[in-house]
Amino acid sequence: MGLFRDTSVLFPVSIYSHDRQKELESLCAWHVCNFEFDDALHCARSLIKTADSTGNDFRKLSAYAFAGQAYMAADKPDSAFIWLCEGLKLWEEDEDRYVKTKGYSELKSSTICLRERLPQWYPER
Repeated sequence: MGLFRDTSVLFPVSIYSHDRQKELESLCAWHVCNFEFDDALHCARSLIKTADSTGNDFRKLSAYAFAGQAYMAADKPDSAFIWLCEGLKLWEEDEDRYVKTKGYSELKSSTICLRERLPQWYPER
């Protein structure tokens, strides 16, 4: 378990605020970069929940990408695929709206990374 498991202590703002979502997004990225997969997934799930409650699909797109990255880093490609597919389904609903967002660029790079690493995980395919 990482240092920042309980994010409410660090960021004592409303769970529904834009600031809270921005902090969770940053925290997800931080945990992924530091190979703290459980914490990254915890943050991603929290971000999805708060983004759902406020209708902020831009942040939700980022959360799916970060969760996919965490699973890839943990060598769990099947789980990474599921999370990235959820993000791609969301993106396909309104491609023009999302194309220039941070969440889209995270999702795109994560999907490319997964595609490049699949032969490593499944050499017979």
